[in-house]
Amino acid sequence: MSILYSNAVISVRSSRLLSTDQMRRMIAAATLIESTKVLFECGYDENLLTYQPENTNAIIEKEYTRTIGEFTELCLNPNLLQLVLCRFDYHNAILAYNARITDNTPSTTAFYPFGSIEINTVTKSIQSKNYDDFTRHMKEALEILDNLSPTPLDVEVELVRAMYFDMFRHLEKINNRYITNYFRSEIDIQNMRTLIKIGKNTLQSFNKLIIGGGHLDESHFNAIISKDYHDIKSSLVQYDEVINAIIKSTEEKNPTIFENVANRFLIAQAKQNSEDSFSLNMLFSWLIEKLEELRIVKVILMGKKIGKSKEDLRNQLEGVL
Repeated sequence: MSILYSNAVISVRSSRLLSTDQMRRMIAAATLIESTKVLFECGYDENLLTYQPENTNAIIEKEYTRTIGEFTELCLNPNLLQLVLCRFDYHNAILAYNARITDNTPSTTAFYPFGSIEINTVTKSIQSKNYDDFTRHMKEALEILDNLSPTPLDVEVELVRAMYFDMFRHLEKINNRYITNYFRSEIDIQNMRTLIKIGKNTLQSFNKLIIGGGHLDESHFNAIISKDYHDIKSSLVQYDEVINAIIKSTEEKNPTIFENVANRFLIAQAKQNSEDSFSLNMLFSWLIEKLEELRIVKVILMGKKIGKSKEDLRNQLEGVL
């Protein structure tokens, strides 16, 4: 398989991504079943036509599995593949570690079955504190946490920091500045997410939680913490909309506003140079857009399943629609 063939397939897949209009139609649909029919138009499983509400999770999981399966088949660069899969490993490790320290077992559907490490291996290894099957960075992060009395936020930050160490090891081998730029932007977004989570009462602890490697350094975040956001916007033009979302999320105590705007910003970063048929950028951009589509589909379907109003769903997806 050549990269030209791979990108030709991805070009077709990209043309069937869920549009903003189709998202609105899903929300406006009178019933959950009518909402899923829009997905059938976009190439989702034909069995959606016989959809039952209790199968909502199964539909989403099946499309996740198909998406990662297609990416695995079409990705000709083993380092890009490992870079993508390691995110799922770390997601599962965070769930498993937090389950251990809180005695709160997550739903099996919360784990992603797509990583390079089996879910059972992740959960059993973390439960027994035997980390030999993990990467050096993951192992070191878990050992650091074992020597603390960590909160779930500590667990997230420490393991996400280790994840980016592993990712940048692969990025060096991929040697694609557009994909590297995407992950540097993603680190900035993760740091902003942490800033929102810790709140204004504990800002003095933020510097300890900053993950390095992004476009923004500690001085930028210190400016955000110590000054009015508007004072630093001129030096952070590309993050203008995201910073506005931080302000609005904080004022309205609604973190989904930030998440929606941040994800849209990251998609724009992923799409840079995505039309180059001789690079990995088209495949990577499609994957990022598809995973965001699945996040939105999950919000809509799960919302409809539990009886959320159309207005509530529109508010939850503010910044997307």
